[in-house]
Amino acid sequence: MKVKPIIVGVTAIAALGLSGTAAAGGGHAKFKTVRVTFQPTDFEFGPSAAPCDAGGTCLETTTIKAVQTGDLDGATVEADASSAVGTNPRQTTVMGTFTGGVTGCGKEGSFLYNGLRTDTAPDRSESTYLIIPGTGTGDFDGISGVMQQHALGGPITGVFRCKVH
Repeated sequence: MKVKPIIVGVTAIAALGLSGTAAAGGGHAKFKTVRVTFQPTDFEFGPSAAPCDAGGTCLETTTIKAVQTGDLDGATVEADASSAVGTNPRQTTVMGTFTGGVTGCGKEGSFLYNGLRTDTAPDRSESTYLIIPGTGTGDFDGISGVMQQHALGGPITGVFRCKVH
């Protein structure tokens, strides 16, 4: 008979995770889902390096700064590590930060994101980026989400979960 209280306790914890997070004072923060579309512009590429291992396999690293316009209004700074130029498909691991505003989520804040981009031709690219949990600041405290891009330099779409302000 002691099993039932444990199951009820687990159910209560799971319900808390789905409905929001505990807020100061014992309340719950309310969240909403926001769909976004934005366009990266004004790219600024940093220096690139191509370290190679003893077998001649190389990795290209670079930084990229961009202005974001649309539902994200601000700037990103991103560090990329890619398989060597000429590799098909070319894989790139991305780590970046966004600072600015997000329509429906807030006007000021920042968050970190990471992702994977696969380039299969000079103008063909598929990317998925995830907001790193716990990295939101300002209006983006508690933000989570996923973004996708289907063309190199093309628009990015996403779905965010952010606090109701």
